[in-house]
Amino acid sequence: MMFKTKSCAAKRKEERARLRQTMLAKRRALESDARRAASAAAQNALLRSQAWRAAQTVFLYCATRNETDTNMLLSAALHEGKTLLLPKCDPARPGVMRAAPCLALERLVPGKFGILEPTEPDDGETRDIPEPDLIVLPGVAFDRSGGRLGYGGGYYDRFIAGLAGSPFLAGLAYAFQVVDALPLEPWDMSVHALCLDAGFFPCPLSGHAAVPHSGDAP
Repeated sequence: MMFKTKSCAAKRKEERARLRQTMLAKRRALESDARRAASAAAQNALLRSQAWRAAQTVFLYCATRNETDTNMLLSAALHEGKTLLLPKCDPARPGVMRAAPCLALERLVPGKFGILEPTEPDDGETRDIPEPDLIVLPGVAFDRSGGRLGYGGGYYDRFIAGLAGSPFLAGLAYAFQVVDALPLEPWDMSVHALCLDAGFFPCPLSGHAAVPHSGDAP
């Protein structure tokens, strides 16, 4: 029985690695015009949602490696007077990030992995920073139940698990990143909705939702 359990775990690990490789290759292959158009459509889908309108404190990310862009969301959050939080990684603690306030986009600087982060003083004091009520997550792939496959570092899974509240989780992605089902692990966080270039979809998605499978052309 122990041998069978290990074999299943190894198979799932291989499936996850293979899916990451496939999806990242598709994302890298996106041409600039297609990426910008799809990113704008996905962001607009979120901006029109009740989840965005109701949020007072939003946790966003700065796109990298051809991820769905967030520039419209970042600007809208500041323009609408929302509290904007961004990930800030600790180079000394792999897999750990915290929420840092962003007061102006021009003050962002490259942090760990070259991803833009706020430059506000980091004195370790976070008690005055409100917890987000909306978290927008990137991902390598998502499934129709809201399951998320990240890059493998566990940053978002640990961060969300450590929150006291229960924020609304929205996956921001291209429609081709959605598959029927993912080989998930128990620690993988699921999202409440998918914000895609095809629209805003609460999860789980119905079988009639107009979202292409990963095998479809982006």
